[in-house]
Amino acid sequence: MEKISNSQLKHFKESEYVRRSKELRKIRLETQKKLSSQNSQYSKLIDKNKSDYDRKLNHLKGSLDRKLSEIRKKHTNLITLENSRLSQELKNIKKAHKDKIAEVQDSQTNDINSRNESHNKTLESLRSKFEKEKLKWEA
Repeated sequence: MEKISNSQLKHFKESEYVRRSKELRKIRLETQKKLSSQNSQYSKLIDKNKSDYDRKLNHLKGSLDRKLSEIRKKHTNLITLENSRLSQELKNIKKAHKDKIAEVQDSQTNDINSRNESHNKTLESLRSKFEKEKLKWEA
């Protein structure tokens, strides 16, 4: 083998060092470019996904708000109908109650009148019997 001088060895080491440094810089730059392009690519993808999500979310919120307002409107109508039905039912019950009270009052009035008549007849018959007995004893 040939002998390599110290200066040649030094020069070789330095050139190898420079070559490796250049190679590493080149690899580092390529890696940074790849990372940068991937970063921008994924950032765009994330932005697109966010905008799609926000759009779908807004659409869903609008749809749910419409459905909620429709349901509220239906319930308001049902409540109004039910209140009017219950109001009519209450009127009918009150009228039936008044009719029942009037019927009971009439029947009680008739009962009182018939009892008074019966009482008066009884009193009249007893008075006439008393008068007959009185006449017997006076004669």
